[in-house]
Parts: sequence; structure tokens; C-alpha cells
Amino acid sequence: MDSLKGRVQPLKISQMKDDELDKYYNRKYWDEIENQFTTGDVILCRGTESFSQLIRRGTMSTWSHAAMVVVDPPPEVREAYKIEATHQQDLLERVFIFESDTDTQDKRAGGGTQLWPLRRWLEICIRDYTDNYLVVWRKLKRPDHFSGKSDQELFPAFFKFMIEMCKRSYEHSRVQLAFSAIHTNKKEDLSTIFCSELVAASFKYMGLFSMETNSNNFVPRDFTSDERMDGKDIRINNGYVLEKEVRFRFRPSDGTELFLGAPLHTLQTPETSKLN
Repeated sequence: MDSLKGRVQPLKISQMKDDELDKYYNRKYWDEIENQFTTGDVILCRGTESFSQLIRRGTMSTWSHAAMVVVDPPPEVREAYKIEATHQQDLLERVFIFESDTDTQDKRAGGGTQLWPLRRWLEICIRDYTDNYLVVWRKLKRPDHFSGKSDQELFPAFFKFMIEMCKRSYEHSRVQLAFSAIHTNKKEDLSTIFCSELVAASFKYMGLFSMETNSNNFVPRDFTSDERMDGKDIRINNGYVLEKEVRFRFRPSDGTELFLGAPLHTLQTPETSKLN
């Protein structure tokens, strides 16, 4: 019965109107939550382009893309991902998204890993998907005994892993992607990496998954609370918990969404930034 629930849920969500999705996912506005993000939070996105639809159909899921939040990345990580060199506004940002995507800001052939401000990423969702965009956030709740400790104290191996993954290419092997949907990849291969594989590998280096976990066998669906094939929520280690999905978006404006005071159309972004 639990397994059936995981299969039926995407159909139920696909039939919801925008206001129904707001209610179902307990919609929050950016200004309500921008100071609540923590490193390790999971972001899920429903893309609409052909590759996104292929992922959604192939994995029987609402979601085509998974990524992770990183708050206040240390200087060596910012330097590796050339945060300051990309956009001057990024110097003011604290909340970033760590992802592997088919398109990147620097227009690398084939896409791959990148780190950029979550606020600007959401702006581009609005630009590319208009009213069809759906993005949710799962906050990583830390156990009380870890309160007061910095991310650098808690996750030193993860930040080294981030630097190692810098400019890693996106995984384009259809065989590996297909096997990941049914959890049958035999061994982990991070020489190229797809979106949910990067999140799963990050969780390993944060101590949230066992180091024996095969990150190649994770798809976006596996980070949901209600669409996994076993019908159960994802389990993570050391007392951490992923809270239920929350839809987040900007407040309605006069029709022009703003990023740090600059009209969206003035942002220096790729001509087509697709979220796989």
C-alpha cells in the first residue's frame, strides 16, 4: 500500500492548480524564509522542457531536478567556484544552491556542477517557467546536540568534496540514468555526475548517509517525503531529519521580479538556463 501511494502521488499533484499547490506544500514567500535556510537543505524542481519530462516520466515522479543549499560557503569554496568573478551582486549573498545541471552559468559544454545564489536561481525559474514553475524546499533539521556548531566544524569533509567536484561534468549516460531509477547501478562513479547523485554523494560526505551508499542509485524522487518507491520518507543518519516539502516563491509584484534591485531582464545569465 505504501508503494502504491508513492506511484499515485505524482498523478495527484499533476492535476492540482497553482493555488492548490500553494496549499498542499504550505507555500512560503522568500522574505519569510531567507534566513531559515541551512547547509544540507534539499531543493526539488519540476522542470518543463523535454529532458525534464523524460526524467519525470522515467522515474514516475513530480520532480525532475534535485539540488542542495549551502549557506556561507568558506572562502576556498567561493574561490574554487569563482563566485565573485561571476556577478558582483553575489558578494552580498549568503544562501547558495549546489547542483549539477545540463546548463551552467559559464556555458560549459554538456553542463555539470555549479554553485550560485539561490535567490538568482529562483529568479531564473520565474523567467523560464513563468506560472508553471514549482520549486519546494526540505529543511535539514539538526539534532540539538549540534546546535551552536558551524558548518565548517560539522562538515569539513563535505567542503573538501565540493572543491573536488568543481567543474565536474554532467552525467549523460542514459544507461546509468535509467539504472538509477530502479536502483541497479552496481558501483559508484563520480567522474561525471547528475543532479540527485551529487546530492546523495554530498550527504555521504556530510555524514548523513553511510559511506557505503551508492549515490548513483538516487533520483530526485528519492529525496521526497511522499513519492519514494517504498512509500516512506528518506532516512538519514546522526539524528538529522528532512522536514516536509515547502513551496517557496517571491511575493507577487507589479509584474517585474527584482534581484537586489535590478530588473530581471538585466541579469547576465545564459540565454537558456534549463533545470533538468
